[in-house]
Amino acid sequence: MKHKITLLCILVGFLSSSWAESFESFTVKAIRIKGLQRVSEGAVLEDLPVHAGDSMTEDEAAEAVRALYKSGFFKEVTLARDGNTLVVNVIERPTISELTLTGIKEKEKIKKLLKEAGLSEGRFYDPAIVLQTVKELERYYLAKGRYGVKVEPTVTEVGASLVKVDITIFEGDVARIQEIKIIGNTAYSQKELTKEFLLSKTHWLSWFKNDDQYNKEKLNADLETLRSFYMDRGYIHFQVESSQAALSADKKHIFITIHVSEGSKYNFGTSDLTGEFVVPKEKLMPLLTPLKAGNVFSRKVLLEVKTALETRLGDDGYSHAEVRPSHEVNEATKAVNIVFDLTPGNRVYVRRILIQGNTTTQDEVLRRELPQMEGTWISTGLIKEGREKIMRRGFGSQVDIETAPVPGVPDQVDVIYKIEEAKLGQIGAGLGYSGTEKLMFNFSISQENFFGTGKAVDFTFDKSKASSNYALGYQDPYFTIDGIGMGVMGYYNKSDLGRTTDLTNYTTDTLGGEVRWVFPLSLYDAFRLTTGYDDTRLKIDTRSIVATEVSDFIQKNGSEFTEVKLGLGWDYDSLDQRTFPKRGMTQSLGVSTVVPGAKQQYYKLYYNIASYTPISTSELWIIGLSGNLGYGDGYGKTNQMPFYRNFTAGGTRFVRGFEESSLGPKDSTGRAFGGNALIAGTATFIFPNPIKPDIKSLRTALFFDAGQVYDTRYRTKIVNGVVVKRNPQGLRYSVGLSLTWHTPLGGAPLSFSLAKPLNVKKGDAVRHFNFWMGTQF
Repeated sequence: MKHKITLLCILVGFLSSSWAESFESFTVKAIRIKGLQRVSEGAVLEDLPVHAGDSMTEDEAAEAVRALYKSGFFKEVTLARDGNTLVVNVIERPTISELTLTGIKEKEKIKKLLKEAGLSEGRFYDPAIVLQTVKELERYYLAKGRYGVKVEPTVTEVGASLVKVDITIFEGDVARIQEIKIIGNTAYSQKELTKEFLLSKTHWLSWFKNDDQYNKEKLNADLETLRSFYMDRGYIHFQVESSQAALSADKKHIFITIHVSEGSKYNFGTSDLTGEFVVPKEKLMPLLTPLKAGNVFSRKVLLEVKTALETRLGDDGYSHAEVRPSHEVNEATKAVNIVFDLTPGNRVYVRRILIQGNTTTQDEVLRRELPQMEGTWISTGLIKEGREKIMRRGFGSQVDIETAPVPGVPDQVDVIYKIEEAKLGQIGAGLGYSGTEKLMFNFSISQENFFGTGKAVDFTFDKSKASSNYALGYQDPYFTIDGIGMGVMGYYNKSDLGRTTDLTNYTTDTLGGEVRWVFPLSLYDAFRLTTGYDDTRLKIDTRSIVATEVSDFIQKNGSEFTEVKLGLGWDYDSLDQRTFPKRGMTQSLGVSTVVPGAKQQYYKLYYNIASYTPISTSELWIIGLSGNLGYGDGYGKTNQMPFYRNFTAGGTRFVRGFEESSLGPKDSTGRAFGGNALIAGTATFIFPNPIKPDIKSLRTALFFDAGQVYDTRYRTKIVNGVVVKRNPQGLRYSVGLSLTWHTPLGGAPLSFSLAKPLNVKKGDAVRHFNFWMGTQF
């Protein structure tokens, strides 16, 4: 017989089974249990609070009945007395033989919820648990915005002490926000006020952002955003008078109404400091500059000045300093006068610096990155700087800082760096295919924290149809105790990109090495000195068409070139992390020149910059900008930079959407020849990937590329007696989508870009899709 579960059946069951037979108090000599089928006698005795030898009263009998009901095994319990034997009569609850779900899309998720609630096949059937589960399911769907949800449980007896439970759910449609209306705003439009809201009415991106699904917590956050908007623009008396979310009759749409009172707009008036000055007042007053009289009042600016004052005091050891702002409003002038009261407290000293979590990196390697010293007063700026250096060097994927007071010594603390170490070692091999290199094999092994010493060792081998590359390197960032770094690298390269790209037809064989010295100038800046040696041999295939520019060069200068190089450079790096940075900037400015005495005397100048700026609090939406400039020329007896050192553009590195190395001047055969001047830039809009937005190893982005290479020495050439321009007309532009994936070991076995060139000219070669694919093992 089928029946719906109701509260009435639970109450009737409880009242009918709660009676214990009345008896006088007696001492229990033995306990006998009747009615057990699947529950063991031991389980009952374990739950029963009465044992042989105990005195039994009516109160203790009631307590025993409650304890057995609480076990969930029984739907009826009575107690009786047979002489000095306590008789426990029970009727077990039926067992759930089958549990079915109807009308559910997320079956596995719902099954998990049911199991956590205690409702699953093989368990005892308890009407109270079923009712509680119904409420939990309704709450689950309501939280997803499905306000029309209906949950109907049905129980069917299928045999002796067995029941089938079927839960039918009508999920209903997700209620979408149809309108967000703000009433009472006159200074700013509705569009301006709701721009930073987490909630939004349905629009074309709502399927991805889910921002049109109502959520009370998000609405409260949006109301706070609204308050901050006005408070940061001078409206100090702004108030949200009421907010209401109304559901349509069909429970498919939500209408949000917010009533506000703006009040008048105020400016900053006078600003001053008072209290105890452990740092001279004249050194603190410049920090109040943002509060200049006449500037529009802003709560954000006020709090930033408060933080700046606390940080400045903290840099002098007063890490527990309190800065309390107070204000006085002049209604006549609509000005807010600010006074900061300073209470520095005791100067705090660092007793010990402790590092936790570094199972691989040696303690001294991390300590040399920490400018805060033991035994000196604490500096909040130096402690933060230490964390940034550890993150930037890649030793930690997460670094947390705690300050622990020293017991019994109020002016001392221990500073604790808790580090979650990053994986800096990588080993990989793979087979792959790219649009430029065709079929390729690669093997690499590197350890940027060799045996925890902070030194880097790496070896790389790449083999493809167009090139072979070998490289072995070593880098010690602390070659001297003062932080001067030294590195060495040896390499061999053989390339014939003319086989797989539009680049002019020739082959290079290069064997060389270099020694690098890095001199830190500040937290972010470093000076670089490089010396190197190159032995390069040019080859041409006389069986194929060879450009006049190449054959003439070899005939005049030969095919073997030995070069001793000297390089100077300046590097700037303020990125927050090494892999997929979210904020910060890198810059590199340098010159590399072949020293006098070589067959080919030339130099190359370059400037590279890249910046990342998050545009959301989650830092998943980021704007990236990058630029590259290059210029090379000959000097002395060499009137131009040799062609095999030319810059190239087009393809995966510069201006995606065009064939690899295809942009710029052409040779006599019409193939790309490169040039001595490069200009390139990229604007990137990084967004969370739709599949799993918070995954750290995958980055998706929209991009806009621009770039070109030019020959500033020979701008024209003669073709059939006619002088024509060698350089292309204007920059080339493209837009597209890119995806990059980094494996847990730090490699990038899969990357691709889909690009559309915006201004293809005659002679340009186009490639819309660029990719590299491989499998690491």
